Amino acid sequence: MLRRGTIPKVLEYYGDAYPREVRRALSTFFADVLMLPEEERMISEDDEKYCNEWFLFDFKLQNGKTPIEHFYETNPLRLTGEELAVYKDLTKSLYDVFEVLDVRVGSDMSLRSLSKSTVFLVKEYLATFQAKPGTWVTGRICYVRDHYEIVSGASIILPFSLEKNSERHFKKMFRGINPKMVYNMSRNVDDIAEQNEYGTESFVSLGEARKKLEQAFQKYRIDKFVSVKQVQKWIQTTDIDDEDYRAPTALLMGLAESREFDCREALNELMPALQEFANALPRKTLGGKSPNDMWREREKDHQGEQKDLQAFITHTEEWNTHYRRGMQYMKEPDGAEKSLSEYRKAFQALLNERTTFREVYRLYANTAIALFQNGEAYAGKRMLETALKINPYYDFAADQLRRYEAGEYDQVIAYGFVEKTDRMSKKTSRGYHVSKSKSERVYTKKEHDRILRSVAAALFLQNKEGALPFSERKLAKREEREEKKAFEQEPWHTYTLFLKKFGINFNHQPEVPTRHTFFRADGKKIARNEPCPCGGGKKYKKCHMT
Repeated sequence: MLRRGTIPKVLEYYGDAYPREVRRALSTFFADVLMLPEEERMISEDDEKYCNEWFLFDFKLQNGKTPIEHFYETNPLRLTGEELAVYKDLTKSLYDVFEVLDVRVGSDMSLRSLSKSTVFLVKEYLATFQAKPGTWVTGRICYVRDHYEIVSGASIILPFSLEKNSERHFKKMFRGINPKMVYNMSRNVDDIAEQNEYGTESFVSLGEARKKLEQAFQKYRIDKFVSVKQVQKWIQTTDIDDEDYRAPTALLMGLAESREFDCREALNELMPALQEFANALPRKTLGGKSPNDMWREREKDHQGEQKDLQAFITHTEEWNTHYRRGMQYMKEPDGAEKSLSEYRKAFQALLNERTTFREVYRLYANTAIALFQNGEAYAGKRMLETALKINPYYDFAADQLRRYEAGEYDQVIAYGFVEKTDRMSKKTSRGYHVSKSKSERVYTKKEHDRILRSVAAALFLQNKEGALPFSERKLAKREEREEKKAFEQEPWHTYTLFLKKFGINFNHQPEVPTRHTFFRADGKKIARNEPCPCGGGKKYKKCHMT
């Protein structure tokens, strides 16, 4: 184990030899505190530990080195042998958020790094009495001579379990984490662990929790999408056994993300406020009592017993990854099928995560265009109509629906039919494809015949003078039933029903103007120097392309 006094020795040296650097570090670390009136400036013992660790391992001196690196390279105390080698080991430490995999009380524990996904066997004594497998801990580990150990002055055990599908978002949230970041978070967030330590006196009333959540909604403009009263209904009507029990938290996390402000700051303020509000709300499943009431009763029966409070972080950005890929594929000449596949995965990810985002109607409209390019007129029209139901102000969806009804998409749809049939015919000589691969769409013979009929009808009508646009052609009842059934089996339809259940108000002007991308009749993207399809007479690059 690291010898007592190893790190204080470095702090003492720099406090005496480099007072200006120390003052510069203190003014940087405690910048927010120094802005307060002198009588309100309070620095705890833990705050000092965060500052000392940050100064030694993360603060850059004027020479560009951290104090611990500079101390080892210059060796001002003329250390030798193993004593100096320890400081060399300390220069290669890792500060991160770690998942506790296994604990051997009084001996060691296995930790998995969030950023590197590497597992470390760490020698530790005190933390093994508090940490539990499945929880997370922040701190610094270092390989000292022949083993790993925690060298942080103030490690924090995070009181929640993290679901497997949310690690990507969690990793982004804590990217580049260091003691200064943890210190700032502890100042902005009322730590749940503090409630566990100080008991029922720290529980806030329902009125105070409601007011705090309303202020967070107003600050980050969430109140235009959903009210605190709606959130109360969500929480009180969902049970932990319900598949939507995570939705209130996940939906608000999705709505908190905006181009107008720092997402991390919004989440740091919003999530504790939501947690306090949820804990203060009476529940039918608890016999009309709130979780806070239950904890008070438990404290009376079990004095001094630590409360086991767990929160669930569920939001990820998997949907966004698929959405962006779909947008990229739409720019490719023959990317309609790939684009549609990515949009389908984006809707499924949103559904799995029980979340949303402020401009979800854009995903519907872009999926509609991909459906048109893939020859699916019925589904494309319904997606545009759904986008406009979600937000009637969305001008792009209204414009594309108008173009569809005017017949401007007819050649694109017909071309998509031909391409789809050609792909299917290449896969099998039998005319339809039944695949064992999960990544490929399985077409039954009935689906294949329906597509062939649609293609034949489209090609016939396109070659006939005065042909009706797709929007005016009536499907046979049987064919319409098949189209409707196929549409309702898609994840976007299931997701629409999910959004409808929670009644979020997306009826607002888009935060960012829509950028239009036009395609030729054959489905290929308009080139930069071609005339713009809007008919304004300018080149595409000088008109709607920008």
